[in-house]
Amino acid sequence: TLWNENSRREYDADLDRKKPTNPVEMAQDGFARGLALLEGGSFAEAATLFHGAVHHAPQEARYHAALGPGVQAR
Repeated sequence: TLWNENSRREYDADLDRKKPTNPVEMAQDGFARGLALLEGGSFAEAATLFHGAVHHAPQEARYHAALGPGVQAR
């Protein structure tokens, strides 16, 4: 991972990123990261993050809605 320039950049960015500390932040973080993966075509990985978002904030309809394209593409 660290030898590949793109992977290293992602690794460094992840280290600098504020870590979520409560369920709402975890859901928001997973949702945002899932959207980025979905746009990049990584449907299975996005679906995993959307599942986490739904788990941490089941009242958020947009998290459930985002789960559809990710799961459907699996």
